[in-house]
Amino acid sequence: MGLIYNPSLIHPQKNESLPALFKEAGTNVTVMVDDPIEASMVLSLALNDHYNIDQSSALSALTVDNFNKLAQNTRLVITNQPEHIITRKDFALGFQWSGDAITMAGNIPNLRLLFSPKTSYITSDLLGELNNSRTTQCVAKILAGKSFLSAEENHTYYISPYGGKTTSNNPIYLKFREKILSEFSSLPWIVNIPPQKLARITRTWNLI
Repeated sequence: MGLIYNPSLIHPQKNESLPALFKEAGTNVTVMVDDPIEASMVLSLALNDHYNIDQSSALSALTVDNFNKLAQNTRLVITNQPEHIITRKDFALGFQWSGDAITMAGNIPNLRLLFSPKTSYITSDLLGELNNSRTTQCVAKILAGKSFLSAEENHTYYISPYGGKTTSNNPIYLKFREKILSEFSSLPWIVNIPPQKLARITRTWNLI
């Protein structure tokens, strides 16, 4: 995930916690991506760091009460289409897909992208074949190949699992990529979620 912020309202300190950033946002507008798994992971890391919540397993922190603790006094909007919000003068900070956040930070002069090991994690996109036909396997092989994913990285700003050098010339992405790769071995991964737990998390997210 990518954390974008408005430097006229937020002044991040090194390794500052998410609750501290939300507190600094005051009553201004904040944004959270509309995805229960991603939001649960953000919340879990943030509250585990700041409130010492005992995490029996990853993603266990998603409750209405904990979400309100993180949001504090901000006017939090849950959306995957924040373009009409992040240009407002009272927009303070928000979580979006990392590639989208990098694009937004590049297109809107008053936004910055923040990377902090304390509030970051690794997730992956999986490619599944719905049948075993030769055509499907051929297409899947191409889509999972180094050539395709390297080109996709330059377009979407999602780091290729093959690593290595990138031909992207986007300075925001290059800086973000360097920081992610330097901390890669120490960052947590989103875990596999059993169907029953996913259903429970989704119900809670819908309440929020």
